[in-house]
Amino acid sequence: MRVCKAQLKSISSYSQTRNHESPKKKGESHDEYDQRTWREKTHTDRDDQVIITQFALKNCIKDAARRLREKVPDRGKEEFGKHFGSGVLVLESLRLGIKKQDLQALRLFVPSMPSKPNGPHVWKNFPLIPEWTGEVTFYVLDDLITREVFERHLEFAGMFIGLGAMRCGNGAGIWGRFSVVKTVWSEEEF
Repeated sequence: MRVCKAQLKSISSYSQTRNHESPKKKGESHDEYDQRTWREKTHTDRDDQVIITQFALKNCIKDAARRLREKVPDRGKEEFGKHFGSGVLVLESLRLGIKKQDLQALRLFVPSMPSKPNGPHVWKNFPLIPEWTGEVTFYVLDDLITREVFERHLEFAGMFIGLGAMRCGNGAGIWGRFSVVKTVWSEEEF
């Protein structure tokens, strides 16, 4: 198994929209509730430090492989998408070094139902992280994914897929983009 420690750095703002079940206070309007609970839309660790989940990181590179549709050499029409889906693992979330209480809010006029973008719009607050950096460890289990293939897909993921809310990969915006500052590779045994 090969291990890639990738140093990532944001090139656009980042936000999250985690579902939460904070109870609404009696008589509280939707707007008042959103203004009081917008920080709950973030993913945090036990210390209330904001994280990018391992699932988001894994899905980002998997989505890049499916979008690139790059063919596996000497395998006919076979593409790397399924290999990134089952052959790359991320075990730890990326800690951003930012406490939830230190976040700033961004107020946007957005669809009240994201599944109906042309429907009615409402004002909502989102946690805004203008910039971030950190190291992610990717475990590459599939031997068909070479170092060059992996790095090419990770760079594409940062430029055209992104992470979090309003990311470019889901057609909703340009946020969550990142660059790959450096990678360090090693071999590990199970």
